[in-house]
Amino acid sequence: MKSWARQTNGVLAAGSNPVGWPLSAQVTQMLTDPLYAQVDRVVILIGTNDTAFTLAAWTAELLAQIARIGRPVDLITPLPRNDATATTTGGDSLRGWAWLQQCRLVIKRIAEASGGKVRYIDAYSKVNSPTTTPDVLPAANVLPDTIHPSNVGAYLIADAYVAATLPDSLAGDLDIWPNNSYAGATGAAALDQGFSNPVFATTTGGTGTGTIASGLTVTNIGTATHAGSSVTAASGIGNAQRIAITSNAAGDGVDITTTSVHASGGTFLSPGDEAFAQVMVTLNSGGIYPRNLFTRLTYFTGTNYLSLLFEVPSTAGDEKALPLTATRSFLLRTPKFIVPAGTASSVTVKMRPTFAVGGAAVGTIDISNLEVRRIRSGGVYA
Repeated sequence: MKSWARQTNGVLAAGSNPVGWPLSAQVTQMLTDPLYAQVDRVVILIGTNDTAFTLAAWTAELLAQIARIGRPVDLITPLPRNDATATTTGGDSLRGWAWLQQCRLVIKRIAEASGGKVRYIDAYSKVNSPTTTPDVLPAANVLPDTIHPSNVGAYLIADAYVAATLPDSLAGDLDIWPNNSYAGATGAAALDQGFSNPVFATTTGGTGTGTIASGLTVTNIGTATHAGSSVTAASGIGNAQRIAITSNAAGDGVDITTTSVHASGGTFLSPGDEAFAQVMVTLNSGGIYPRNLFTRLTYFTGTNYLSLLFEVPSTAGDEKALPLTATRSFLLRTPKFIVPAGTASSVTVKMRPTFAVGGAAVGTIDISNLEVRRIRSGGVYA
């Protein structure tokens, strides 16, 4: 994939901000790039700054640029914008929302008449608010400045594109970070797949059996001892909890357990959701022989519980290859399960590293993104 976006303002509008580029300028840039020879399809996200022009002039220019492109084209519909309800445009004496509505119809007709060379991607219906009158306003949280999509809005638009171009894909099946840090269980920044993740703060934690960071408890196994501290996560975003473990004998290790990520009667997980746990763990070389990396999600409802286990078992080959001579990182993920009927009282995740040999060797592990994730139909949750 290659992007030739240049702070565009519209198909016709050049605008300023401090400088804007109409679609023709981007197409010119694209056609002169040697990489264009490798392009199979061109995707255009239509903006909303052309309402001062007539639809006839706008349509003629869009068709001219599609002809210049000379490849199959996907046209993503323009989004709603709040100021379009009160503003009458100069092009066709229409309110902004009505102009954009007609614009979307034009795009659809172009696609229908193209014999498959142009595809119509409906991003509008993913981010508008159908409960308003008229139903032309952006939904809450997805266009925070009433024009440009937030990360949540971008996710929904991307999901519309995936669903339109890969019709056999699962709707709402993108699995991405909702922002540049970490998300809580609820809130405007959170997405499906939602996740609940303990906040790994800068607190240093303790030794023996005790709490490290918020919502993370470490318990020694066997004769092991540990100490906790905070470091920057390997991704450079947020913090990780570093746990220094002294292994005195084979089988020593620690249990690292979250407090419940789901309050009793809460709605983070609801019946019918799919859920799984995962953890990113970095093993730093330190002279100890990791034997097992064990991750478990436990879901309690009443007196019943489900326990889903992922384990990297010990083998002679693995033990011969270690102790670590370099840092290694793993993503450990439990199987998915369907959340059953009933009210969940507790959902916890456990990560347990144990070691093959002792000898008072000290090694460190870094834990980040120890989380429960859910897959729920319906996109963004509040």
